[in-house]
Formats: sequence, C-alpha cells, structure tokens
Amino acid sequence: MGERNPFELDDFTFDLLRVFIKHGLGNMKLYETICFQCQLCDETALMTLAEFYEKCIPSEFALWRKGNKTLTFSDWLDENWEEGNLCPPPLPAQEALYFLHDYLLEGWYSTMPMSTEQVNTEMVDMILQKHSKKYRKELKERQKNDKT
Repeated sequence: MGERNPFELDDFTFDLLRVFIKHGLGNMKLYETICFQCQLCDETALMTLAEFYEKCIPSEFALWRKGNKTLTFSDWLDENWEEGNLCPPPLPAQEALYFLHDYLLEGWYSTMPMSTEQVNTEMVDMILQKHSKKYRKELKERQKNDKT
C-alpha cells in the first residue's frame, strides 16, 4: 500500500477547510483543530490552516491541479492539443464543468454533503442563472406556474 498524501482531501474535508479559512480561522494551527487531525504528519503538524489550504488538493480536483498551481483552460489546451491537428482535443465532461466553475463561478463552492453529480446540477443552475437570459425567463415562468 502506498504512502498517504496528507494534502489530498475528500470533498467534504476540503469544503470544511475552505469554510474555516473564509471565517478568519486561517491562523489556527492544524494540530489545534479536531476536524483536521487525521491530516497530521511531520510535514503538516506546525502548519496553519491557511498554509495547509495552499498545499491541499481536493480529490476531485487532483487531475487538473498541478502542485500549488491550478491548471487554466489555456494550459490544458497547450498540453493536450496535438500538433498539426485541426480539431480540438476531447475534454471529459467533468473537467469541462471544473473549468466552467473556475471561470464563471469564481469563489463559489457547495458546502452541502452531496454527490459530485448533485453539485454539478447546482453549478449548472448557478451558471445559467448568472449568464442565461433564456434560463432566467424559464425560471420566472416556472415560479409563476407554481403559484397558481
């Protein structure tokens, strides 16, 4: 069995860490928290939550995050476009949603304990509410019909 990476977090733990940071608890030491003690090792023991957050890789984002740098869509294209190919490279649906999230819902995240598919639904709804006049009109019509 391979060595455990203390910086690779499940979705819930990563969301919880973001909530701690958002509410000004970034200076708290990792060992002072009950929530993150399973991440303790020689490398993380004296880190603040903010330092730990900078190095963390949530499990679902591990594919498109390189070290401490988030992969941009331009970087992804550069890495995946085959020389001489006129057509763009295939982009898996989940990765496409991650890129849309990064560019259109910057700073938004879900703290609900839901599956990835449920969070996808929430993300698409948020993106459409923010960027689609047609979708906002559909929602308005739907709300009007619900009242009757």
